[in-house]
Amino acid sequence: HCVTGVQTCALPILIDGSLHVTNVNEAMIRSLGISCSPPSSVYFPGLLSLSTRSQMESKLKDAFRQSLPPFHVPVDLDPAYCEAKVDEMTGYLIPSPGELDHQMVLVFRNSIDNYRRDSDFLYQNRFLESVLECLPADIAIFDPEQRYLYVNQAAIKSPEVRKWIIGRTDYEYCLFRNRSREIAEERQRRFREVIERKSEISFEEVLESDGAKQYHLRILKPILNDRGEVEYVIGYGMNISDLKETEQRLKLQETAIESAMDGVALLGPDEKYYYLNEAHISLFGYSSMDELTGKTWRTIYPPAEIERLQSDIFPQLIRDGKWRGETLGIRKDGSVIQQIGR
Repeated sequence: HCVTGVQTCALPILIDGSLHVTNVNEAMIRSLGISCSPPSSVYFPGLLSLSTRSQMESKLKDAFRQSLPPFHVPVDLDPAYCEAKVDEMTGYLIPSPGELDHQMVLVFRNSIDNYRRDSDFLYQNRFLESVLECLPADIAIFDPEQRYLYVNQAAIKSPEVRKWIIGRTDYEYCLFRNRSREIAEERQRRFREVIERKSEISFEEVLESDGAKQYHLRILKPILNDRGEVEYVIGYGMNISDLKETEQRLKLQETAIESAMDGVALLGPDEKYYYLNEAHISLFGYSSMDELTGKTWRTIYPPAEIERLQSDIFPQLIRDGKWRGETLGIRKDGSVIQQIGR
């Protein structure tokens, strides 16, 4: 990079919540002079000098855990691994649906650089194209008026449209894509909510594509300045249609199980109930699933039957994958019932 004729260094690396490097291209490897291999699996704090490693490790973990806004910190790379002369690092958290899936862009500079840190910093520096384009999700950055400052290729594939959209509002983009006004207005409402609350929100959106419904998860995260004002909003989106299809299929299965006349119960690895259908609950004289959830199956069987289940029936079930027979259980009122188990 060159700014006003001064040679500068602005080099991005992508790390995940475990602080391991997940993306670094060949140009960055050459510029930073990283000598470890493969760099994409390196534990990032290991690239720092021993004097700053522990402090930086804590700072990065806090940033992931607390979803901190962009932060600037001094950095001292270990010359044994990195040759670049940089002494400043900026971290940008890239949010995702699951906390463990968050990623962070780390940008390294020499402190004498004259990079601007106002709103146009985001779209004038090329690290956005070299890093954010690698993410398998829709990424957009907005100003407080919901005007686009940046959008990656995953969100808009056409380079002409990506160029056209900068400075335009999301409402204009919805009209350009022939989205319904309801979708455009709902996005406006959600965006205003982020600006007013100054906190992250998420919502699902249903779009039509080739006659089929596509489900998308949208996350809007505000970035505040030193005065507590919203300076940018990061928009993160991903297609969750497969997840929704699986979710709907599981709901149908749950409905089928719940409607079954036979009692059905599911145990976790700790041998405790996490699901019982209405028939099973009623059979043993309980009024709700909550009365047995989290309790061991031994709660509803007498000692002799517990011994028989553990020594004879369970081994056969594990060996053959199935078992059918009679067992004795204990109802909530203490009475004994005979049941056919399978």
